[in-house]
Amino acid sequence: MFWEWYDKNYKKLIIIPTILLLTFSGILIHHKVTTGEFVEKGIEFKGGTVITISTDEQYDVQDLESKFSSELGTDVVVRKINDIFGHTKAYEVSVDNVLDYDEAIDLVERLLGDVDVSIANQEPSLGASFFRDAVKVLAVSFILISLVSFYYFRKFYSALTIVVSAISDIIAIFAVMDLFGMKFSIATIGALLMVLGYSTDSNILLTTNIVKRKEGTISYRIKQTLKTELTQDFAAYLVYFTMFFLSNVSIIKHIALILILGIFFDEIFTLVLNNTLQRVIVEHA
Repeated sequence: MFWEWYDKNYKKLIIIPTILLLTFSGILIHHKVTTGEFVEKGIEFKGGTVITISTDEQYDVQDLESKFSSELGTDVVVRKINDIFGHTKAYEVSVDNVLDYDEAIDLVERLLGDVDVSIANQEPSLGASFFRDAVKVLAVSFILISLVSFYYFRKFYSALTIVVSAISDIIAIFAVMDLFGMKFSIATIGALLMVLGYSTDSNILLTTNIVKRKEGTISYRIKQTLKTELTQDFAAYLVYFTMFFLSNVSIIKHIALILILGIFFDEIFTLVLNNTLQRVIVEHA
């Protein structure tokens, strides 16, 4: 029943990814205009100080943020670090400014008393250099995706739709990060590269079944591809949701969340957008 409806209305469904892509692009543009950046950078890329307070004492995170912000005169983000059993083992205080080591130590002692503290500074110039390298890595990834896709299919439109689908995934993820105040960090880079790999794999599988294979009707080939893709996505969801809910490590949670978003948006931009574009082109060729 569903497949018959889908097969008759697949062209109309392209409005869904189109509206989403325009909306997400608008969110990124608005964020760029209001903040000067498409997505907010983490300390690794913009510079700052991370103060790690090792303690099993229980503190209210919002109270700590208020105290440190009041003392420093700038926004501060405090994150509780738990062990695998959920017990508190440290607090991580992220400050946008680069603090002097002694200044940071005195501040912690004044607010919390005698506790174990470690200080990590990231100079803005070094962070900017890291960010440029991160952008280059993503750019090279898109170039390689384009070359591989064009070499394999030898059709410009096939390579183009695969790249457009992958770019759409990244735009959507960045927009969601802006909406929920997530910061662009080194962990984000790793997760995005995994999303690009996943997206390229699913797009090439779909395009191969539409463009290269000839057995059966195009509708039948797409149906079989969707079954494979959705089964693969379901397995990936199980893994990444498990990572997100069972891990107490913030970096793993961040990576898992980016991957979950990537799979979700890939279903929209691969199985709807790319599918429709490839099918229309092949049927009218």
